[in-house]
Formats: sequence, C-alpha cells, structure tokens
Amino acid sequence: MNRIFILSIALISCLFLQAQKDAPGSQDHPSVSRFKGSFIMSYAQKRFDVYRLALGPVTKYPYDAPEKYREISGTQTLIIYRNPKESSAFEVMVNYETALKQAGFEALYNCQGSECGKMHTFLLKALPNALVGSWDKNQRYQSFIGKGETGEIFIALYTAETSDGPYTILHITETTEMETGQVSARQLGEDIDGKGKAVLYSLYFETGKANLLPTAEPALAAIADLLRERPLLACYVVGHTDNTGTFATNLELSQRRAEAVTQALISKYGISAARLIPKGVSSLAPVTTNDTETGRSLNRRVELVKQ
Repeated sequence: MNRIFILSIALISCLFLQAQKDAPGSQDHPSVSRFKGSFIMSYAQKRFDVYRLALGPVTKYPYDAPEKYREISGTQTLIIYRNPKESSAFEVMVNYETALKQAGFEALYNCQGSECGKMHTFLLKALPNALVGSWDKNQRYQSFIGKGETGEIFIALYTAETSDGPYTILHITETTEMETGQVSARQLGEDIDGKGKAVLYSLYFETGKANLLPTAEPALAAIADLLRERPLLACYVVGHTDNTGTFATNLELSQRRAEAVTQALISKYGISAARLIPKGVSSLAPVTTNDTETGRSLNRRVELVKQ
C-alpha cells in the first residue's frame, strides 16, 4: 500500500513541520503520516494483541468497551499527536478522512460530540498516564478498514480540542497471524522469571481431543531444554480451553491435554515426573473474551506455571 499523506487542504505540501520534539522512541506509522505541524506526545506498539475497534458510542461505565465493536488481532500501534494550536478538531479529521478514503479505506463508523460518549477514555486505556487527561471538547471519531501488504488494516481515529490546541489519537491494527513454532528455552525461561509462567500456543492438539500433533514437537523440545538447563525447576502444566461446550467437558479435555503434554515430556524427553504436575482448568482463566473466534483461539492454550 502506498503511504498515506495527511496534508492541509488549504496548503498542499509534503513538508511536515514539528513544533516540538517527538516522544523518545516514537515514529509515524509507515502507512499514515501525521497532520502537518503535529508532534508525537505518546507512542506504544505491540507485536500481537487483540483490539476492540469501536463501531458505536462508549456509554456504559466503566467504559471498557463501546456498545458495538469488532475484535481484531494483529500488530497494534497507538500514537497520540499534539496538533497545531491554530487548527481545529474538524480540520484534522477532514484531512485524515479525505486522505484515507482517497487511499481506498472504507469508513465503518463515525460520531461527534456527545454522541461518541466517553470514547477518549476507552481509547486511552492502554496508556493510563497519557498526557491528554479527560479532554473531549468538540470530539470526533471515525473507524476505517483498508487493505495492507499482508492483510487488512483497521484504523481508529479520534480528535478533540484543548486550550493548547487539538490532539489526535491514531490506533492502527494490522491483521497478522501470531508467530508460533518459534518457542525457545530462553524465552520460556524469561517468561517464567518475569511472570511466573510461560504461555504456549504452539502445543497443537487434534480438534476436541488430547492427541498432540507432530507440529507440537518444537514446543515440547523447547520445554525439555528449559527443564534440563534448570534442574531445580518444577512446573504445573496447565491446560486451558475456551467456553465452547459444557464446563464439565472442557474441564476433562483441559486435564487430558495437560496430562498429554506431561507424559510426552516424560516419555520422549526423559524429564522426571516429579517435576511436572498436570492440571486442567477448563475456561476458568480466559485471557480475553470468548465471544469471538479470535478470543477463543487465544484462550485455548497450555501454560507452564512455576511451582
């Protein structure tokens, strides 16, 4: 996809003036440039996560989600810009909207003023210390969908005004498949040291069964390497499912899957049974909603939890 340039309608120029320095480590997204004269206040990016794209107002306290939304997984980029003081939220939004539509993006939802509800509160949940506070004067919001080089691109675009001028929240989701099969003993160890557990999505099973597939071998080998490198480490092997089907059925399935992983480590890799305790917890500990296929796929997992 060609880079989208956001230009002043009155002054068609490719020169983007920066009144102040951008936040350290920040940068414009490769697909969408900044409004002329803006600078980056805050920046965050995640290689793979789930995002709720607002397709309706945010009115229900505690503003965890809009009334209507679409859940999307992929690379997440959140950029907050301070726009020039002499510009307006309307001018900024029109520039972005014009450029995005010219680039082939389709508008999914838009709102302005009170009809958006607490949209800014929802958008800034990922950055609780963001500099924009609770300002939502003359707020405007639009969400878009377009085509990228490797998949779809979803954009949440919000702008509002303060006494220091407008600011813009730009959230971009690039749909990607989560990288799997690249589990290493080092990464597993770092996760256990930092979080007390390591989450594995690449321990593949037959659908609805506890039979490990051949594609699970790289992850099993990485677990075995970790346990050999750390002879004093003992773990719970915890099976998780989504909520499809009955709780009892999922509890049994999660237990059998945890036992299958444990048995494979013992029989194929020579790990002592005394160091592994299999436990199945069904759908009791989801990492996200089970209301979408993306969410359900993230909830189906095995975790190594340090004893």
